[in-house]
Amino acid sequence: MKKFNFLILSLLCLFMFTSCIELTESITYKNGEYNIGLRITLSKMLLELSGENSDDVFNELNKSFADIEHEKIETFSECGIQIKNKINPKNPTEKQKKFLPIVSNSKIKIPLIINDNEKIDFSSKDGQMEAALLSSCKYRILLGKSVVKNVTKAELIKKKSTYEISFFDAGEMYLIEFPMILVLDKSMDWNYVQLTVE
Repeated sequence: MKKFNFLILSLLCLFMFTSCIELTESITYKNGEYNIGLRITLSKMLLELSGENSDDVFNELNKSFADIEHEKIETFSECGIQIKNKINPKNPTEKQKKFLPIVSNSKIKIPLIINDNEKIDFSSKDGQMEAALLSSCKYRILLGKSVVKNVTKAELIKKKSTYEISFFDAGEMYLIEFPMILVLDKSMDWNYVQLTVE
């Protein structure tokens, strides 16, 4: 998605006070399998105003998720892709391992679905405008209580570093949310969301 005119897109997003990019991941567990969904969408109106189109978006996302079965999203207001995966944790395929939560003792680690080649150098002039765009965009994880019952803490982790993030008990699910800029920044290299559970 680096090919898009992020300067124009950033300004449009800032002036219109709206989030241009949405990434939502859902994780539930039933009958010995994880049900993992991923939805990435962009505002079609803002893309058109910036001179881009939904085919450009889909082609770029298609490259990023070429090894995973996915569907195109094309509505009046948005475009993107969605992925639905059923994963047996005892026998996952190589493709499925990148989505699979890792459970150990009182921790559960959820892999971040961002490839290293999609990360951005925000120190450049163009990078600063991209940072302005992404500052309003959220990475959201909906985690079913069929996976974990009592979350007490949520963090981004990499090697020995952590960064605490917010979570919300929404009844049958937890909502974990953080700025997308954190996982797209080349200098940060976060790998997982780690949850501490009782």
